[in-house]
Amino acid sequence: MRKLSARSIPADPRYLAWLALGDIATGQCTDQVLAKYLTDDLALPDRRLLMELVCGVTRQRGFLNAVIDQLVPRSPPTPVRWWLQVGLYQLHFCQQIPDFAAVDTTVEWVGQTVGRRWVGLVNAVLRNYLRLAGHHPRQFPLKLPAEPVRALARQYSYPVRLVATWLTQVGATETAQLCQWFNQAPEMYLRVNPLRTDIHTLLIQFQQVGIKAAAVPHLPQGIKVTDGGRVTDWPGFREGHWLVQDAAAQWVSLILDPQPGETVMDACAAPGGKTTHIAELMGDRGVVWAADIRAQRLAQVQENVQRLGLTCVRYRLGDARSFGDWQGLADRVLLDVPCSGWGTLHRHPEARWRWATQDVTPLVQTQQELLQAAATWVKPGGILVYATCTLNPQENLQQMQTFLARHPGWAVVPPVLPAELSSALDPHTHTVTFWPQRHDMDGFFVAKLVRGWADAPKPL
Repeated sequence: MRKLSARSIPADPRYLAWLALGDIATGQCTDQVLAKYLTDDLALPDRRLLMELVCGVTRQRGFLNAVIDQLVPRSPPTPVRWWLQVGLYQLHFCQQIPDFAAVDTTVEWVGQTVGRRWVGLVNAVLRNYLRLAGHHPRQFPLKLPAEPVRALARQYSYPVRLVATWLTQVGATETAQLCQWFNQAPEMYLRVNPLRTDIHTLLIQFQQVGIKAAAVPHLPQGIKVTDGGRVTDWPGFREGHWLVQDAAAQWVSLILDPQPGETVMDACAAPGGKTTHIAELMGDRGVVWAADIRAQRLAQVQENVQRLGLTCVRYRLGDARSFGDWQGLADRVLLDVPCSGWGTLHRHPEARWRWATQDVTPLVQTQQELLQAAATWVKPGGILVYATCTLNPQENLQQMQTFLARHPGWAVVPPVLPAELSSALDPHTHTVTFWPQRHDMDGFFVAKLVRGWADAPKPL
């Protein structure tokens, strides 16, 4: 793979996307890679195209590779395959890019980076694709396996493992809808800080500078932004008037329902979205302990707390599983555990491929150990909320069943949800699952546990 010298390369989003795909192939996260290439010398349209190409190609890697393998008799070298992915992605998914521009620029960059010998192949593949797929919306005649799970996996670009898991939970129709939802670019939600402003005021300020946003009916502090440019330039950012946080993540703290004057522990706090939400819901009165195992991540919590102007947050660095001195001190505990992240695959495009073969057993064990430790911190009658951003039953309902079998003094209680989210609450287990295809937000699992309540529902 030939990387041109910095002096000879224009800041071309297609070339940068090709470089980024190489970095992602080494195991780097999409966010980290984009941070390296989204430099200030890129104009806003080029920044958007770079993000679209890197995230889109990574999401659609399985589909694009299937198209390539169907069109190319012999598998090309990996750097050539990356260029084919970049070119095909533009032709199939980017209606705003003229076909000739997608083909010509891809072919030109192939000659400059991987050699003139591959120009003819790439040009032929892209033009053959156009002949077979027709006009937008493209309908490429992709050959699908007979087995339904493998057919869905290839069609929507997912590992078989994820598709098979979801099929058992929600069936074929909703699995297809879920796959389509995760293949979209993520939407942006803000959580307004009620201690410094209100939704109405912030929406007026956004409107004045051309930011398209609207209140979210089921979120007391939620705003959805559909177009706005660089986030740090928006009104109220530096003043701490809001924080970026997805709708489902906001609901975790709302289900916890912290009250002013209480002592609340957030066991895995970084980067601080839920910690700061808890403090806001308490009116900044009481004590919120933010714990995290990594100093750099805990510093992110502090930064967000300071920007939002909150004073009730305390910090603790270390492994929450070792905090024996917190026993019986908490009115409420939030345990948003490390998880596989199957509910946020649209935000982390490379994650779907990482979990194609990776074993979740170590994660499940860590979750159990954290849950065991956090349960000791809760006062009698107190609340513990267990949450994940995954749709993997091993990390969700099965964890609750294991915990309750070992802790008969605990029970799951049903939280109060608005009518438009009522389908997220399981009437039998009293747990909450936000399904993206049903509720149009990240996938989350939430269980609200109470300690030592005599009238609590029976265990799962």
